[in-house]
Amino acid sequence: MSSSNEYYKEYRRAERDVKSGKRDDLIDDRIEVDFKSKKITHNHLKKLYKYRLETKEHEYIFNNCLDLISLIESSKIALEQEGAYIKNATGVIKVNPAQKELRENLKAFTNTLSVLHELLKPVEEEVEENRFSKFAKK
Repeated sequence: MSSSNEYYKEYRRAERDVKSGKRDDLIDDRIEVDFKSKKITHNHLKKLYKYRLETKEHEYIFNNCLDLISLIESSKIALEQEGAYIKNATGVIKVNPAQKELRENLKAFTNTLSVLHELLKPVEEEVEENRFSKFAKK
């Protein structure tokens, strides 16, 4: 299969097989992904931040975090079902696009949560005496 015409023919054959029911999908092989990290749930996050939200700004940022949790979970499910790399009917191995989505959603979640955490952190009045006391060994 050296020409693009051959690739196209193979792809069309596989597509016909999918439509007729001879094949499940166009992907031949799957590399499974198993996530080891703990699942973050809406309820867990709500318990942590429920009584700490004071303003509408905090609530908006918190709701964005909840939305991102849903997107992260859907990306993980897609990766578990489809695999990390996909091989189409023409034999070309490609990276699953769900990997990029998961990475971007995790970055956005981490950044949004750190912004929320910084907004909720109590501001300490810095006094000359206690300025370096947190670094002192006890």
